[in-house]
Amino acid sequence: MYHKTLSLNDCQIKTDVEAGRFSGYASVFNKIDSYGDTILPGAYKQTLEKNGLPKMFLQHQSWELPIGKWLDAKEDEYGLFVEGELTPGMSRANDASAALKHETLDGLSIGYRLHKDDYENSKDGKDFYLLKIL
Repeated sequence: MYHKTLSLNDCQIKTDVEAGRFSGYASVFNKIDSYGDTILPGAYKQTLEKNGLPKMFLQHQSWELPIGKWLDAKEDEYGLFVEGELTPGMSRANDASAALKHETLDGLSIGYRLHKDDYENSKDGKDFYLLKIL
C-alpha cells in the first residue's frame, strides 16, 4: 500500500467543525509530489465507479474503526475533491475534529495500490506518472 499526503495549502480544506464536516482535495493532478510522482487526470475514475466511496481512516489506520464517512469523492480539473463527515460521539473522530478546529492537521492523504499497467515511468526512470489508482 502506497500513501500520498497532500499539504493543507494544496488541500484547500474547508471545515464546518460544529457539524463535523470538512471538504477539500485529497489529491491534485499534474503536480510532482515529494516522491517524484505525478497523478494524471482520470486516475480515480475507474476505482470510484467500481468501488464507490472508500472508508475514512485517521492516519491510514485501517485496523481501527473508520472515524467517519465520505459523502462524496469526485474528480475535477484540479484533483480528487472529497467531502466527509466525522462520526459523532466517537473518540478518535472527536480528536480529528479538535485537530481540524485548531488547524493542527497538516493535510489529507490517500492510500492506494498500483498494478504494472497503472503507471508509466519518466524517460529517465526516476519519476512515475500514475494513470490509475486502486
